[in-house]
Amino acid sequence: MKRNPWSILVLALAVSVLALVFSACQQKGEPESQAQPSEAQTPMAEQTEKPDASLEPTEELTEPVEQAKPVVSVAPETPSPTETTGPYPDAIDFSFTDGEGKEHRLSEFFGKPTIINFFATWCPPCRAELPYFDAAYQNYSDRINFIVLDLVDSGDETVENGLDFLSSNGYSFPLYFDSDFEGYSAYGTGYVPVTILISADGGLVESHTGGLSQSELQEMIDRLLKS
Repeated sequence: MKRNPWSILVLALAVSVLALVFSACQQKGEPESQAQPSEAQTPMAEQTEKPDASLEPTEELTEPVEQAKPVVSVAPETPSPTETTGPYPDAIDFSFTDGEGKEHRLSEFFGKPTIINFFATWCPPCRAELPYFDAAYQNYSDRINFIVLDLVDSGDETVENGLDFLSSNGYSFPLYFDSDFEGYSAYGTGYVPVTILISADGGLVESHTGGLSQSELQEMIDRLLKS
């Protein structure tokens, strides 16, 4: 029997529709799968790098007490040491001036133990220790030379400022000036104050950078007198 082509087409479409309906019913009965994250992955919200807790301050920090102030200007040339026969290294001789502009040399003071103090009027540790040097000068000037040297740079630190500072504080020790930083280039450390002990025969006994307490200065004086 000859079949109508249209009836075959309709039959094929009906079969296709039934197949689609059957497939949809099967999928509806199955639970929807959930993609599980891999343990090697981290959500973006947690990928922001956190600071190391050990680097975070646990308490407010305060500025340490400064024991010395930096000095920038230093003379380029270092004087030569003097020749001594004592047990200490030879002290380096250098020149400096007094308040009237007269030039002196360290070697002029040999024959008696000498204390040199490099300072600047703008330096808090320097100002704090100078009363102790003044008291020591009054007690030991007959046995020890005191050379208190203001580091003059012709800027904020001038001879006039130094002399005004000496007068306004009523200090009795003589004030000298290391205007060319000749002495500081020999004994300085880049900071002030600096205290140097020189034996009577011109030997370098000791050097100290930083402010001194009254007891520390007394201990240095005692060692100097025994040198």
